[in-house]
Order: sequence, then C-alpha cells, then structure tokens
Amino acid sequence: MLCGFYSGISRTGSQVIYCF
Repeated sequence: MLCGFYSGISRTGSQVIYCF
C-alpha cells in the first residue's frame, strides 16, 4: 500500500492523506 500527502484541492486547503 502506498500512502502520501496531497494538498491544494481539498475544501479546507490543508493536507490530506491518501492511500492506494
């Protein structure tokens, strides 16, 4: 499983953790 951080698109504008 790969996990990382994605930011800029979420409504709050904060970092979001995503996992595949």
